[in-house]
Amino acid sequence: MPGPQGVRRILTAAANISIDPILILQVEKALGDLETLVSREIGTWQDLGAALAGWLPEAREEFELGNRQIAYRAMANLKGKSAEMLIILRLAQLAPDDPEHLDTVSIFGLVQFKRIRVGTPVRFSRTALTSTEYEPVRGITGGPSPVLTEFCSKPTPEFTTKDVDDQTQFELIGDEVGVGSLADIYITDIQRSNKGSFNNPLTASKDYVAVSSVNMPVRTLVFDAIINNNIIKNFEPEPLVYDTGAHGPVDPRSPRSRGSQIDTIGQIQKLSNRPGDLRIGEVARYTEMVDYVFNELGWDRSHFQAYRWRVEFPLVASQYTMVFS
Repeated sequence: MPGPQGVRRILTAAANISIDPILILQVEKALGDLETLVSREIGTWQDLGAALAGWLPEAREEFELGNRQIAYRAMANLKGKSAEMLIILRLAQLAPDDPEHLDTVSIFGLVQFKRIRVGTPVRFSRTALTSTEYEPVRGITGGPSPVLTEFCSKPTPEFTTKDVDDQTQFELIGDEVGVGSLADIYITDIQRSNKGSFNNPLTASKDYVAVSSVNMPVRTLVFDAIINNNIIKNFEPEPLVYDTGAHGPVDPRSPRSRGSQIDTIGQIQKLSNRPGDLRIGEVARYTEMVDYVFNELGWDRSHFQAYRWRVEFPLVASQYTMVFS
């Protein structure tokens, strides 16, 4: 929204081209009245956009997008790294040997990752969600490397790994900056009989929660959940966003989650099983990668339903969550 000074410049220009002076005075008076109202009831002119976003749904999306873009640019400069896209894919089906729980597969992808500042470390972690004895995260083939080398950029990014408590921590090897640091990175893991995603201890019901954590400045988040039909039945996912900066990951089924919830707009798209429906325009081989994972697992994709949540300039230190309940 233009500030009052910008409007006054327009009025000055209008006076120079012989616009009716009475009309200009009327607009000037209305502008002055609005400034008084904003100062008295809202605070500052900058606060007016936030207030209108709350009152007018049609203004909210544009307001939030503009401010998230500003936050992205600032965080990329401060953190010294960014990516064009973060891809989080969650696959889930009932565990064959433990139908009370799930087998879950995750793909974590960074597209066009770039280090902006010299010496900036690039670290991320995967957490085991089972309540049984912890086992380090491994790739879907059971091998020691979770990196999907077939789909990463070349030369293939390399990492050091370290298991700490219930996490496997990864750090990207190298110190290139700018164009020389550009890389596409894809990591996958599988967890059997996952006890952290399915049961709801508060209601004794079967809820499924898919989580996407954003810990790096990215222009776009593509969050896909591809869930076996036996799990979700006729449920439709609810989009929820949480602040993880203070207390870390949030379980939306806990009463304490409300204190971390961010009131924001979210829309989840239900996708069909038609070939190519999972396509991401910016990632040419995405559907090929999904098919590769399904083939490695031996899962029949026709028995699954896909959902997508796409967010431009997602908030850093936040958790985007789909709740099937």
